Amino acid sequence: MSLFRWAAQGLVVLVPVSGLSVGTAFAFNDEFTAWHNGSKMRVTLEEDTFVIVYVRPKRSIRKHGVRNGTVLFSGRISGSGKVEGESHVFRQGCDPEPYWVSGRYKRSRRSFTLRGEAPKRISGGCEVVDYTSSGSNARLSFSRAGGGGGDDDGDDADHDDGSGDGAYCGWWAIYSCHKSRNRAIRDMNNNGYGGVVDTNDVPNFRNGYYCVADGPTTKSNARRKKNRASRDYDSAYIKNGC
Repeated sequence: MSLFRWAAQGLVVLVPVSGLSVGTAFAFNDEFTAWHNGSKMRVTLEEDTFVIVYVRPKRSIRKHGVRNGTVLFSGRISGSGKVEGESHVFRQGCDPEPYWVSGRYKRSRRSFTLRGEAPKRISGGCEVVDYTSSGSNARLSFSRAGGGGGDDDGDDADHDDGSGDGAYCGWWAIYSCHKSRNRAIRDMNNNGYGGVVDTNDVPNFRNGYYCVADGPTTKSNARRKKNRASRDYDSAYIKNGC
């Protein structure tokens, strides 16, 4: 058994990983932003470690203590692209509850999924009473938010740390919107633009849709992204998020 650590917000998380040796013959080195259930994440691969942290958490989970830099997942990736490690569920007034998930990552795909049996807490409390293989915590889906690490084109406007509505303020390039999240993900994967955003989480967007979009950024940058995608999305437009 090997141990590795990841520091975030002054906390050190130790994750046991069995059957993996430190001296691996492969190495992944990549960093990019991704969308996960309306939150913007940063995915970091370094050697054989695989870490996912929140960058701009959606409003509904901030009350549970999730902030910029909060670790959602920390684990390892094998040479074949198999990912496994610990994810966490969060509840206000409770410690983050870890549970095991696994999946497969390929650089050539714009999305990936981690699955596992997620803990179920007692109603109104912190005690774990069962585990379930259904629900959003048991199936963690991630879609790339643009091309590459950091802010996509390097000229995004500065925003707050995800603790207020400013996390979604700024201009967005909107490529297409759908009632079905799965349909939006297919559209994103087929055309290779943006990430999937839940409009319920963006103050100035019409609720009830999942949009393939890029942002938040400056107005000029959003317009460039919209123009770049116009050959694949003839109805693309730009919109302010707040």
